[in-house]
Amino acid sequence: MREIEINKENLTLFLKNLRKSDAEEMIYFFGKDYKNYFIDFLLKNKKETYFLSYKSIPSAIGGAYEDKECAQVWLLCAEKYDKKFLYKYIKEKFNQIKKKYDTLYNFIYKSNFKSINLLSKLGFEVIKTNNPDLKLFYITKGGNFDLRYFARQ
Repeated sequence: MREIEINKENLTLFLKNLRKSDAEEMIYFFGKDYKNYFIDFLLKNKKETYFLSYKSIPSAIGGAYEDKECAQVWLLCAEKYDKKFLYKYIKEKFNQIKKKYDTLYNFIYKSNFKSINLLSKLGFEVIKTNNPDLKLFYITKGGNFDLRYFARQ
């Protein structure tokens, strides 16, 4: 796997091969027209975003967005990718991001079990929220982080 350019062509190809559970999550958050929204958003917001290919096919994309003293982290995968490489790469990126922020978090769709498993391996806590369709995942250095704010989402 290697980093590739974030452009319309690569994003379109990636979305054609998006893992089913990630596609379901995108539909939940952004609706059936998530592909156009996603492409437009990423072309305007490339900072702190990492795009990887596996055997010349766009295979994983993720990043972090600042949210006060926290960072909202995310990752989407295609059907085929190098699991060992991706785990090491994402672990390194999250460790870099953790140096800048006290807490990393986001919400994940209830049926995205592969991602939940990966997040658990990376040290994230995964908890239920008041919304039965979403789970909150987070990792924190400690301090005054109040989970109640996020769990209500």
